[in-house]
Amino acid sequence: MRRMKRLSFQWRITLLTAILIAGTCICSNLLLYRSGTVGIDSLNGFVMEYDPESSDVLKIEFDDQQMSAFLHQFSQEIYDVKKMLVYHSRSHTA
Repeated sequence: MRRMKRLSFQWRITLLTAILIAGTCICSNLLLYRSGTVGIDSLNGFVMEYDPESSDVLKIEFDDQQMSAFLHQFSQEIYDVKKMLVYHSRSHTA
């Protein structure tokens, strides 16, 4: 039986790159799906009225306490992301 010739270095790099790109695409799709479903689930029972036949927009109502809690959490997450980005940008430029 004839042995298959080994792949050249260029072909190995090409195949590895293709596999990494495919893996990255699959992971990003899964993460986007997950974050979307969590976002929709976090709306809970706040969707008050939805009619697919109507041209009106989707109505979502929050009471003041829930809106305040949401805004506080959202602003904290934005602050944390900004802080992380500044830290990473400084560590990569140093």
